[in-house]
Amino acid sequence: IKNTSREHFIVVFLSSQNKVIKTETLFKGSISNAFVCPREVVKKVIEHSASAVILGHNHPSGNLTFSRDDQMITEKIARALKTIDVSVHDHILVTGENYKSMADTGIMPN
Repeated sequence: IKNTSREHFIVVFLSSQNKVIKTETLFKGSISNAFVCPREVVKKVIEHSASAVILGHNHPSGNLTFSRDDQMITEKIARALKTIDVSVHDHILVTGENYKSMADTGIMPN
C-alpha cells in the first residue's frame, strides 16, 4: 500500500496459530480518507474463517499520525469482531518507507 496517491485499507486475516490466511485490500478512497465498513470486514473474516486480523492503511500525505477517525474505525471493527470471538491484533499505518503501530503506540482498543 505504499507509493499510491489514494488511501487503501487492508486486512491481514490470521489463523488461530497467527499464520497468514490471506491479505486483502478491502477499501480504497481518496488522498485523505477511505470509507471503511465494519460489516464488510466481518463478512470477509467469516469467509476466510479467520481467528484474528491485523488492519492496515496508508496516508498518501506522509502524515504518520493516527487520526481520530482511524482510532474510531479501529474501535468499531474491534467491537464488531469481538462478538464473533475474533481479535484485532494491531492497526498499522504506512507512509512511504515509515510505519506506525497502534499496538506499539499503546492506543489499540481493548
